[in-house]
Amino acid sequence: MTDSEPPQRRRPVVGGPGEGGRLPILRLGGLTAAALVIHGYHLGVEDAEIYIPTAKKLLHPGLYPYADEFFLSHGHLSLFGPILAWTSRLTHLPIDWSIFTWYILTLFAMLAACWLLLKACFHSPRAHWTGMLVVTAVLAMPAANTGLLLMDPYMTARSFSTPLTVFTLACLLERKYVRATVAMLATALIHPQMMAYLIFLAFVLWAAERNKSRVREPVPVMASAIALFPTRFDLTPATGAYREALYSRDYFFLYNWSG
Repeated sequence: MTDSEPPQRRRPVVGGPGEGGRLPILRLGGLTAAALVIHGYHLGVEDAEIYIPTAKKLLHPGLYPYADEFFLSHGHLSLFGPILAWTSRLTHLPIDWSIFTWYILTLFAMLAACWLLLKACFHSPRAHWTGMLVVTAVLAMPAANTGLLLMDPYMTARSFSTPLTVFTLACLLERKYVRATVAMLATALIHPQMMAYLIFLAFVLWAAERNKSRVREPVPVMASAIALFPTRFDLTPATGAYREALYSRDYFFLYNWSG
C-alpha cells in the first residue's frame, strides 16, 4: 500500500444474522415453537387455578358467585387479571384464547430476555446459540424432583415477571439502568413478590461489581452478619394440620430429591 492509498477499514466481525444489536426474531420465533412442542401448554393447572379465575371474574362478573375471595384476595395485588380481561374484551377473543395468546407472547419474551442475558455474558455467537438451545430444552423441566421450573407451561403472573426479571438483569449487566428501572416497575405491578427477589438479585450484581473495583480487605463480616437474622424462631417439628400440609409437598425436603 502506497502513501496515497487510503487505509482500509476493518469490518466488524459479526457472527451471522441476529448477532448485531437487533433481536433474531425469526430464530427466536422458531425456538418458541420448539419450546411449545417440547413442553406443551396446560391451561389452569397448579397455581394457575388462582390466577385464571381472577381474569375470568373480571371479564364476566357473574362467574364464581361463591367464595371468590379464595382467588380475589390474591389476584387484586397484580395487573395480571386485568391484562387478560382487557385483552379479551378489546380483541373479542374468548378468554381461553386470550390466555393462550399471552402464553405464546410471554414464552417468546422469555427466550428473548435469555438471548439478551447471554449477549451480556458471552461474546461468542456459538455460546449464545448453545445457551439458547439449552434454555429451550429445559425451560419447563422440574429440577431434580423439586417441582421448581424455570418457566411454567401454563399461564400465571410469573409468565410476565420471569421474562421481565431476566431482562432487568441483562440491562443491569449492560449498565442500561433506565430500562432496568422500567422493567422493575413493570414487574412490581404484575407480581409484587417477584419484585422482592429481583431487588435481591440486583443487589447481588451490584455487590459483585463493587468488589471488582476495590481491594479486598479481610473484614469480620460473618460475625456481625448474625445480627441480621431474625430471632425467636421456633425450630420444633411441625405437628397437626401444618405437618400434613407441609408433607404434601415432599419436594421441599432435600432427602427426597432424585436425579
